[in-house]
Amino acid sequence: MEYDVAIKTCVCQESFITDDGICTCAAGKTLVNGKCKECEDGRFKADNSTDSCNVCDTDVIHGALETINGTDKTSAASCACGKGKFQDPRNPQPGTPQGKCEDCMNLNLPEGVKCDDTIGLTLATLPLKDGYWRSSSQSDKIVKCEIDTSCVHASPDDSCTIGHTGPICSVCTEGYNKNAVDICKPCSSAGVSIGFYALLTVLTLTTLYFVLRKIFGKEKLTIANVSNEIQKATADDKHWSKRLKTKAKILTSFYQIISKLPSTLSPTS
Repeated sequence: MEYDVAIKTCVCQESFITDDGICTCAAGKTLVNGKCKECEDGRFKADNSTDSCNVCDTDVIHGALETINGTDKTSAASCACGKGKFQDPRNPQPGTPQGKCEDCMNLNLPEGVKCDDTIGLTLATLPLKDGYWRSSSQSDKIVKCEIDTSCVHASPDDSCTIGHTGPICSVCTEGYNKNAVDICKPCSSAGVSIGFYALLTVLTLTTLYFVLRKIFGKEKLTIANVSNEIQKATADDKHWSKRLKTKAKILTSFYQIISKLPSTLSPTS
């Protein structure tokens, strides 16, 4: 004979969960006054049980009294250093394998970092203020940049403005060169450079033509006449060409200055 047996399932009280037929507290919660409540800040619990929550300060990160906002406090990953501090994972101690919380004010240049309003900062994510630099995301040595605009940070791993690299962002990356105020700007395109120097060459040749026209007056300007004038200049120390030597040097210097104008006058911001 067959019988229908009604199987009743245990219904847990509010705040509890059922785990393998037993009413208990979920991970991230512990039993407090007969109810399951979320672990306090600075604590976590990874398993379903009524056990107490683990303490971040003694089990994970020395000095960690906070948990990261938005986490469910179910793992050690939710442990965090509070505002004004950052997690330094170097030299971990027994019991706190993920290092300890360091005060930002103990850095060599605390004015160069931004850590007053954020919970959960680490050495790797420590944000620098513009105008400051460090060699890598694993270094706690902060350096003031000689030129503030060369150290503008897009991310904690990128300490330099685009176009800058190297120690204190003082070197230009490929395709960039420094202008008059040591800001790395994109190199001029080949077309612009060729056009600029071609214009200077035309102006120089035009000027030379009119100078020679003035010298020879109504005489026909020929290669032979120019050659004769060169021979005279070589033999005569008082020839007019000697007086042009200083002027030629001035013009050469002027030419060099003019050739730098495109990069010198480029915007620096």
